[in-house]
Amino acid sequence: MTARRRRPASAARPRIKDVALAAGVSAQTVSNVLNDKPGFTEETRDRVLQAVAEIGYIRDAAARALRTGQSRRIAFSMNSDNLDPRNPFALTFLQAAMTTASELDRRVIVLMHEREEDGSFAADLADREADGFLLANSGPGDYRVRLLEQAGVPYALMGRTAPGQSQAWIDIDNAAAMTGAVDRVVEHGFTRVAYAGYADGGAWLQDRLDGTRARLAHHGLALRDDFVLEASLPELEPWVRALLQREDRPDAIVTASDSIGIMVVNVAHALGLDVGGHLAVTGFDGGVLATTVIPPLTTVEIPVAEIASRLMHRLVDEIERGRTDAPGEIIATALQEGRTA
Repeated sequence: MTARRRRPASAARPRIKDVALAAGVSAQTVSNVLNDKPGFTEETRDRVLQAVAEIGYIRDAAARALRTGQSRRIAFSMNSDNLDPRNPFALTFLQAAMTTASELDRRVIVLMHEREEDGSFAADLADREADGFLLANSGPGDYRVRLLEQAGVPYALMGRTAPGQSQAWIDIDNAAAMTGAVDRVVEHGFTRVAYAGYADGGAWLQDRLDGTRARLAHHGLALRDDFVLEASLPELEPWVRALLQREDRPDAIVTASDSIGIMVVNVAHALGLDVGGHLAVTGFDGGVLATTVIPPLTTVEIPVAEIASRLMHRLVDEIERGRTDAPGEIIATALQEGRTA
């Protein structure tokens, strides 16, 4: 039976040299193990980690920050709209980002900033609590990107940046993403197609509308002006209800988000329509929300976890090595099978 190592009596709080003594290695080797640097064997790594656990060593983040000039924190900037449970995209993105950050020995702090510049982002940037910033749903002209560029602080984002700014972004082609949804409803014989989307958003919403219109035209179909509405979710519901009660109602509604798609399904149910039969409905996001309605929503799936993970890796790389000026990336979407279309 192996004797349990005891904390050295001389130290109220164990230090690296105490871990080194307990593990029978040098202090540099302990540092290499804890910082995932080369210069040790797996057997040595196991000894060091066992000694860390047994003597209760806690890494001193403040001391490391002074030594390396890094806090090892990543700030995720979000606004109050991102907390709406009807649209969990940002929270799904954040969860994936936090998982990857932990794998990279980083921590994520969440900071709230509204869409319009009010000084709060500039204040948080000046505090230098984080080594870099991660943004979601950001487009050219985002004031946060302008301030980050001015401050020389590394960042990465889902969306796009303007020419001359860092291209540390990953995005989807929102117009092309509508191809699968439109093809699905047309291939199943639905030809009177309507579109419902949000009015308050970035260029990505316009791209989804344009993509829907273009793909319908590819099939020889037109998107009627009176079959298009962009508004807030509460404003969309009565419009959808009225539209579905018209004699010339659409037989399919392509939507810009799963939240809208689910609302359309619920309204159709209330009106006695057979969703998937009398009426086809598609969503956009592909998260867990699509499975919370009966029948499950057919939706365009954004690979959120992959995007968040790749952005985090890119951001940490730029923090460690400096700005790379590598180009942005476009990630493909896919149609998530449901039974509403």
